[in-house]
Amino acid sequence: MWNRVEEVVDDIRPLIRSVGVDAKVVDVIDRVVTVELSRTDEDSNPDLVRLRTFVAREIQAEMPEVREVVFEGELAPPPPKPARSGPDMRYDAPSAEADTVVLTFERPVAPPATTVYDDVAIAADRPIVLAILRLQGVVSVIGRAERLIVARAADAAWDQVLPAIEAAVGSAGGGVGADGLRERVETILDRDINPALSSHGGFIELLDVKGADLYIHMGGGCQGCAQSQATLRMGVERQIRDAIPEVGQIFDTTDHAAGENPYFRA
Repeated sequence: MWNRVEEVVDDIRPLIRSVGVDAKVVDVIDRVVTVELSRTDEDSNPDLVRLRTFVAREIQAEMPEVREVVFEGELAPPPPKPARSGPDMRYDAPSAEADTVVLTFERPVAPPATTVYDDVAIAADRPIVLAILRLQGVVSVIGRAERLIVARAADAAWDQVLPAIEAAVGSAGGGVGADGLRERVETILDRDINPALSSHGGFIELLDVKGADLYIHMGGGCQGCAQSQATLRMGVERQIRDAIPEVGQIFDTTDHAAGENPYFRA
């Protein structure tokens, strides 16, 4: 399908470039095509609404199996105004005939690479995705960073699915959720990080979660250790962010001057 979409875009590229714009296919997955639009002439001022409509219409005219064309890049449409909204989430209400709805969150709720979720087992570490995927009438979710594309079942109506999505997102805590975030971070600390630090006689504990920000304390051999900041920034923080990209800032509240037995002394 990717090659066919690129052929369509190649066919219309001369016309697009004539108004100072170029188009590139960046994603084709589950019949949803993502196109990046960028300027080739900074002085051009095309009608972007008509241009995006033209590109989407040409792709879907040649490939009826494509159910949606979305745009990203500098010439993408502005963030949707909420028809209805949940915590940290917005979307444009889809037409009655549409098979999908695009949800946009204030923070990443999915990995940076496009991921298809069509089984709850795959979404076990993504609370928002998992909550939506469990809903009756939802058949799949495509996630990438702050965006989720939710596909409904053929016999499901949006006036039933959308309120259920809002409720599911709200119960899961919006984009992040302090309780769910705390549990996920503590799991990583207990399972992956503290066992490694214990060889140095150290440990890290999560003191507080405020929004998406974490407040941690470094104890044992980590308290007062000359390598504590390197351990935090290059090791601990990286592991946490790789597993939970929606984490905000990580603050070290440790009084390192009070460390009695640091592993490395300055």
